[in-house]
Amino acid sequence: MKKAISILFLLLLLFAYPVAAAPFDPSDAYGLLPNTYNPANRDVPIFVLTTGVSAESNSLNYQLIPLLNADWSDEEREWVGSLISKNGLSLSANVMPVFGLNFKIFGLNAAGKASVSGTIPKHFTDLLFYGHDAQKLIDEEVITYDFKDLNGHGAAYLEAGITLAHTRKRLTLGLNAKYLYGFGYGDAYGNGMIVTAHKDGETSISGQDLDFTMFYAMEGAGYSFDVGARYQLSNSFAVEGSVLNIGQIHWQDGVKYQVRREGEFNLLKFGFDTEEMKFIFETDELEESEELFEEVEETNLEYIWRLPRVTRVGADWQLGRSLRLRGEVNHTKHYQVDGESSTIGLAGGMEYRLLRIFPIRITGQKVLNEQAIINGGIGLNLGPIRVDASVHNILGALMKDRRGFGAGVSATLKF
Repeated sequence: MKKAISILFLLLLLFAYPVAAAPFDPSDAYGLLPNTYNPANRDVPIFVLTTGVSAESNSLNYQLIPLLNADWSDEEREWVGSLISKNGLSLSANVMPVFGLNFKIFGLNAAGKASVSGTIPKHFTDLLFYGHDAQKLIDEEVITYDFKDLNGHGAAYLEAGITLAHTRKRLTLGLNAKYLYGFGYGDAYGNGMIVTAHKDGETSISGQDLDFTMFYAMEGAGYSFDVGARYQLSNSFAVEGSVLNIGQIHWQDGVKYQVRREGEFNLLKFGFDTEEMKFIFETDELEESEELFEEVEETNLEYIWRLPRVTRVGADWQLGRSLRLRGEVNHTKHYQVDGESSTIGLAGGMEYRLLRIFPIRITGQKVLNEQAIINGGIGLNLGPIRVDASVHNILGALMKDRRGFGAGVSATLKF
């Protein structure tokens, strides 16, 4: 037992993640980690029906709740601003009902997936909480606000698939092939900069190639594959890996709406002219027929969206009937209209059944360039029915400097 506890603490030190526990996955009877699906894992219930919802943020924490609807002091305002991640304020929410019918080497599955997420760059949140730093502008002469990382994304689709697996001795290979039907997809993102400059007593605010774009489509279809392998080293320990969401959805009848202004242009100039001894206040001068921004709309567009691809390698260890451990390395690549992004992380989790009907979970992950975060969860297991609740960043309720908050719930019927 001492060995198991030591391994548990190593996992908790190495693995922590800013995501509330994902809804129940038909391939993972313990639901320990997000994105742990592996079609090579056939140790699953024959019948699974579940639904779950989760929401999370990489910034702020639970200790800010008393500040709602309150007047903030300067110290409280600085505290709130310090709890914004250096990668910006990110919010996300997910809903995922799942159905699975599983046999030893064959399975059928269906799921509905809906997710939304968005990011506000840190320099904009600093402007919100701290205001414009006049002294910094005087010292540096130029402050730039880049719109590049201001974005929002959303997608909703159904998937129906078939799983095939083949076992030879201790090695199992699995494939899950899915048809996807899309209900809606949307992207919103910004480009360009606003530049604030101060020189010789004059302050100017100008724009450079400002652009805000929205794209959405309400109909699409596509395909996706999941592949995986699992090697059983012993009855209780296995190593495994999988690549998820190898596929795409072809969206049709898309609409692109864009508000833009190309080149460099002045928005505002103010100050005091020491030579002519007069105040200066100038705004952008436009011709009567000219608009500050150009509006462009395109319709009947097509867009091929590649699903977020997850590559993961990990281990699964069942220690007796009460304790189960999991750990993994993962890489996720996201594809949007405005480009690609990726994250690399270490993840881990444990489930301990203090009583058979009350499983307790601790999960987490360390994502590159993000703060390590630990999540907690508890379940109620009543035979074929299981209900789970999880809290994202449990340390945020105890420590003022921990960033992130969120929660998730799921309900499962399995036989």
